[in-house]
Amino acid sequence: MLEIIDGLENDFDVERIEGYGQDAERKRGPNLARPNVRLVARNREAAPIAVAFSRFPGLNVRLGQWFRKP
Repeated sequence: MLEIIDGLENDFDVERIEGYGQDAERKRGPNLARPNVRLVARNREAAPIAVAFSRFPGLNVRLGQWFRKP
């Protein structure tokens, strides 16, 4: 998944933000395998993408403010 995130960062005008505490629902804890990654578009009309790497089910992806896919 990190290769996909790297590709999105290289292909689009986004800022990459990594760290714990990026998502209020996915705080640092025993269920996170690594820090969260957010890609925030420089165009304010575009939605951000947030990826949390959990131990199970593995990935939680949030697209924009409302759509989430575990």
